[in-house]
Amino acid sequence: MRFPRLRTSLAETPERARLRDRGFERRRHCQLNALKTIVEGDIDCSGGFTPPDGSYFCDLLSETVVEGNGIVRAGGELHLHGGHILGNVRAGPGSVFFTTLPFPNLPPTNSHIGGNVRCNGCTFLDLAETTVGGSVHIKGEAEGSFIAENSEIGGDLEILKSEAGPFAFVIAGNTIHGDVEFTKNVGPTEIVRNIIGGDLEIRENNVAGVFCEEDFPGTPCPPGIENGYFADNQVGGGMEVLGNQGPTKITNNVIEEELECRRNDPAPVGSGNTAKEQEGQCRGL
Repeated sequence: MRFPRLRTSLAETPERARLRDRGFERRRHCQLNALKTIVEGDIDCSGGFTPPDGSYFCDLLSETVVEGNGIVRAGGELHLHGGHILGNVRAGPGSVFFTTLPFPNLPPTNSHIGGNVRCNGCTFLDLAETTVGGSVHIKGEAEGSFIAENSEIGGDLEILKSEAGPFAFVIAGNTIHGDVEFTKNVGPTEIVRNIIGGDLEIRENNVAGVFCEEDFPGTPCPPGIENGYFADNQVGGGMEVLGNQGPTKITNNVIEEELECRRNDPAPVGSGNTAKEQEGQCRGL
């Protein structure tokens, strides 16, 4: 069995001093479910072991701070439940990285990543009510992404050459200061209610399909995610929907530049979009 490893550094920094003044305890070696704990250096999460109670050794709970990077090795998992990573996060093949709201009865802090988040062949990467200082890059994912619930991304969001598997792609209710690129992915997709500072590019995907998660096994599904649905986004640049397969609905987007749709099969449907120009298959939508 391999357990997560903590690589440590002893150098004092202004950020570390501020955290100590707020009552944080500094440890070179620590349990990752400790509150108000500073992990010096990187956290390196290896795969291969899940304890009988179902908890994970790479859980960062409320107000736990990793001063370096989060590295998720092949088969490993890293979960942030209100924790903070001041550097970058890198999720390798077959790994899992996700963030959630803090657990009940713990300090109500949102998760935070200071740098970039990168998934290269990971199983899935989900963000919920999380601040990312840099960009999010996802490529070769196997089971879709849920990026939602008031997350904020300081740079770009890219999802490329990925599959939803039995799930879906959902980008909903976020503020993304850069561009959003969604290209050459397979699976039902919902991009809704986002504030996007740059362009929204949706290219060469196959969005056909339905995802509907049962509330309880054997019960009827509530309304789910069906095909491609792109609605109620505020886009600071242009919006392109090009060369996609599967039914697509484009509704009530406010776009500062052009809305362009071409080579989609079937042609998109929708209404209520505003843009400087509506071109190709999106003319009149």
